[in-house]
Amino acid sequence: MALGWLLLGQPIQAQESVATQTKPADAKPQGEALTEIIVTARRRDEALQDVPVAVSYLSEDTLADAGVRRVTDLTSLVPNLSINSGYRQGSLWISLRGIPSVQGGEPPVTVLIDDVQVPGQDFINEELGEIQNIQVLRGPQGAIYGRGAIAGAILIDTERPTNEFSGNFDLLSGKNGDQRALISVSGPLVADRIFGRITIDERSTDGLQKDFLTGDFVDRGHGLNASGRLIFDLDDGLTIDLNSRQQQGIDGASYEYLVTNATRYDYNSVGPVNIPPVTDNHVISDTSAKVEKKFSDVTLTSITQYGNALSTLIGGADFQPVHLQLQNNRIQTIGVNQDLRLASNTDGPISWLVGVFGQNREITNSTLITADPLGPYPPGKIFSYSDEHDWSRAWAVYGQAVAKLPENFELSGALRYDSDLRKSFDPTAAADTTVEHTFDAVQPQITLSNKLTSEINAYATIGRGFRSGGFNPYADTVTLGVSRSYKSETDTNYELGLKTRWLDGALTANAAVFHTDFNNQQFFFISIMPIARDIFSVDKTSINGAEVEVAYTPIRYLTLTVTGGLNDSKIQNAGDGESFDGNTSPNSYKNTASGSITFSPPINEKLGSLFYVDWEHRGKTYWDVQNQYDSEPSNTFNGRVGLTYGKYQLTAYMLNISDERYPVLFQANAAGPGVAGELLNMPRTYGVELRGRF
Repeated sequence: MALGWLLLGQPIQAQESVATQTKPADAKPQGEALTEIIVTARRRDEALQDVPVAVSYLSEDTLADAGVRRVTDLTSLVPNLSINSGYRQGSLWISLRGIPSVQGGEPPVTVLIDDVQVPGQDFINEELGEIQNIQVLRGPQGAIYGRGAIAGAILIDTERPTNEFSGNFDLLSGKNGDQRALISVSGPLVADRIFGRITIDERSTDGLQKDFLTGDFVDRGHGLNASGRLIFDLDDGLTIDLNSRQQQGIDGASYEYLVTNATRYDYNSVGPVNIPPVTDNHVISDTSAKVEKKFSDVTLTSITQYGNALSTLIGGADFQPVHLQLQNNRIQTIGVNQDLRLASNTDGPISWLVGVFGQNREITNSTLITADPLGPYPPGKIFSYSDEHDWSRAWAVYGQAVAKLPENFELSGALRYDSDLRKSFDPTAAADTTVEHTFDAVQPQITLSNKLTSEINAYATIGRGFRSGGFNPYADTVTLGVSRSYKSETDTNYELGLKTRWLDGALTANAAVFHTDFNNQQFFFISIMPIARDIFSVDKTSINGAEVEVAYTPIRYLTLTVTGGLNDSKIQNAGDGESFDGNTSPNSYKNTASGSITFSPPINEKLGSLFYVDWEHRGKTYWDVQNQYDSEPSNTFNGRVGLTYGKYQLTAYMLNISDERYPVLFQANAAGPGVAGELLNMPRTYGVELRGRF
């Protein structure tokens, strides 16, 4: 059993590119030490193997080899994580350590891009562009990253501007018109003082999901992303980092269709819909300013962010091959964040950080359901119209300290208080629908770690997370009798972890076991006729799990990685007389595993090569609290073969080589008893990619 666990792992060390490898292949035949990885899990630079947090570090090379283009591609690289597309562009279904997303609610993770917290999940489901690295922190991170980090945090760092002129490009051409063209230019505007980077990323596809009825591809789309970044490196330790991302696209929805018990296992293609939903005019505007001033002993940091995301979904509302209803769903999120913190910057026995955070956010969700002109209903008939306005004013105070103790012990503690005043109303209703409530929580975390040797670090941690409650649409309280509000969630996580390094760093093996007490877990249910999306709570859920990550470089140019995650999530007390006690909590995989082989030997002095293959396993999943609907385990494979010449690399890739199909989203009884909404993973696809630097 111990050997089996050792063989489960993750690409947690950065890979060197062929261009930077200068030692001969036989320089270290017993294994090659890998580059030290620096992470920012505790908002300061620390070695990955020293930080007492379960962190998956994904380098630029790892992301490129795995073909990661969106956050949905991270599932195959991180244990106990799944990120899948939802029914519209920008909608995501995220589950980490048994804590899932809730449609219409908050994701279970906080996402930061270049240290700037995004105000909602609509800001992250786009082409990632130029990514330097991604860190996935597993387990509640509320004490450091605040409300919403109830299951963890995702930290995305983009490429910084450079003090020398340089550029990158990425050209991709794949199956069914899958096209991508990225170009980035970086350099100094004022030498040693002001640096800038501009990136343009255009993508398009004719689609991969084919309609049973028409044979058309329903997930076609195109988009254009532009980003600009300026860094001012001024005198006296003052730096200013200005960052802006502008994105726009028109996309088919991540195609959901109706199935019965008899048809739900037919994965050859997606079901018939007369007018597939299309996300029209999906627009993101995200601008931030990070100002940092270093004094002799402390660093003062101010981060200001403004974001505006707009998505309009049009098309069929009945999800059937008959002409009945049309929908026009407009969702807009506007958010302003301000973070101000003060941190010690000396390497003394105690390091500390204190800060305050504030956010104003408004989400408008307007849904109009009308008669299809080709159907049996009178033209212009309105079935329903709602215009839900959700407003939030949140603030927080936080602090953390890390103390170095004798005998290589380290004690760290963090504490954060979050307060989130929320208000909701629907101006289209005849009655006064206004409702408001303040959701708040104290989120502590304490960790004790010990460096048993220079290569082995053990830790124990207890931490708490918090996700705000909210309000169901007023129209649904009238038509379905659901509760107008739902409760906030809290969880308490108890974790033991071990980080080890062997063979002069050639082998890295990290493991963690955890138990989480989860209170007021939010679940959703879907109704298509009538259209409704509502959230209810389960009183108590218990989660037990384990994770292992291993990376091994036995010889130069060869890296082997494997990951493993177990997740046993049980409903302990459903509350309100419900009979779900003892059932498996839905929307998360019972186990996950993945592995990869990267082999990049030189061919001669000028040419290099790349051979890459990975495997992803998703375990059994339940889709409803009654445990009546589930999906069996699945296994998928991806591959990439390429040549490298200097700063250029040409590769051929294939994703989902075996064309394995399985549901990534299943909404039980969405259109009545026995009729569910289902959304499949992408079928096999392939193409070529040319990347380079100049």
